Amino acid sequence: MKTIAHSIILIATTLISLACLGEVVESSTKVDVQTGMKLLEKPDSGSLSQAISIFQKALSTNSNQKEAHMGLVYARLIEYAHSPRKDSKGLQDALVHVDWVLKQNPKQEEAYINKSQILFFLGRHNEGLSTLKSAREKLPYATDLPVAQVVYFVQLGKTEEAIQFSRQTATRGKEGAELQIRFGIVWLQAGQVQLAKEHLARSIQIQESPWAWKEIGLCYMAEQNWEMAAKCFNQTLSMDKGFYPVYNLLTYCYIKQGKYSEAIESSTSYLKAFPQDLPALENLAVVYEKTGDKRQARLAWTKLRIQTKDPAQKQRASEHINTFGKTIQ
Repeated sequence: MKTIAHSIILIATTLISLACLGEVVESSTKVDVQTGMKLLEKPDSGSLSQAISIFQKALSTNSNQKEAHMGLVYARLIEYAHSPRKDSKGLQDALVHVDWVLKQNPKQEEAYINKSQILFFLGRHNEGLSTLKSAREKLPYATDLPVAQVVYFVQLGKTEEAIQFSRQTATRGKEGAELQIRFGIVWLQAGQVQLAKEHLARSIQIQESPWAWKEIGLCYMAEQNWEMAAKCFNQTLSMDKGFYPVYNLLTYCYIKQGKYSEAIESSTSYLKAFPQDLPALENLAVVYEKTGDKRQARLAWTKLRIQTKDPAQKQRASEHINTFGKTIQ
């Protein structure tokens, strides 16, 4: 349970943090900070070090750059999460910077969430929880803080408190419906599928949305109930035909049910909008083979072989094309 909880709080914190990337910088004097933020989108040891250097250099030029302070907070959290040594020195540095940000702006929601994460990693668990509770008192209408508090309870192993908190958090209107969806996502990530369904159903009762139906579909996928998952994904698309990620999920569910014609239809709809999605094209080629449609399968594999830059994928395409002189099972 600790591993799951650790991963979901990291996911929640990282998503909330990186959601702020788009807010950073229009001024030409802050271009380097923006570059540092972009390096954190797909971090590795090299890009992390480079980003940290950029933020430190920016602060040596102007110590009042909030974006650079927060950049160091994000970078140090990611650095710690990916480090096998778990050195706390970077976290101590992050704590200094997040406290500076909160001193300048006591209403910055994501700063409180990041501070709670830093304190958790430092082993100061009660302080981290107190940080979130205090932030919720200061920002009663904040939407990210309740989710962060549920995740924090789970990470502490206080599952019953997490359940009670998520069930009792009052919600209404569009924001309330979205909050219930996010609670559902947390519980699904924690492996609590029934709790996830409970919150997602509550979201639909408040205000039906394609997002909620998509997440319910994921719950059914977790249970390997492909038929019910497909129904939920179709409900999503009935409300929003442009909800394109659902087409791939629907294709997968149809394949698991052996409904290849339906899988081809949903996959083709998706590829019309995203023709460069080569994994989706490969899936479509495989489905055509399963239906015995050699002509369409050959076309799909040939297109894939021409477009891909992945040697392994190109090799697979060639191997499949070479089988068309034989009987396709």
